[in-house]
Amino acid sequence: MESSGHRFGRVRIIATVGLMALALFSLTQCRLVEDRLTGVRAETFRHNSVTSCIVQCSADAVESLFTEQRIHFQRVKACNDDGACLAAEAQRHVTAMKQIEAARRACIEGCHHQGGGSGGD
Repeated sequence: MESSGHRFGRVRIIATVGLMALALFSLTQCRLVEDRLTGVRAETFRHNSVTSCIVQCSADAVESLFTEQRIHFQRVKACNDDGACLAAEAQRHVTAMKQIEAARRACIEGCHHQGGGSGGD
């Protein structure tokens, strides 16, 4: 029989691998913006700034996901095999995971718009 500690460890590893893949995918969504400022190319700075921002968004999401996983496992254990309790917790967990993903996407979207200015004359 598998102990809950081993199960939690396996889920944590799977979650970590999935989140790392998600972080790498996020980095591929980075757009390099053509912009010249007083004749000096600003692409490298903007790219590094956006990439750093995206990495931070992903790191924050990973932290939130691990926290949510810990909360979920504690609540599942507290349900003591009560079907209604487990169903309610499963729904709460799905909602929390969706909120974390939405926050990650909003954060990354904000990275693409940081310091862009209005572009008008």
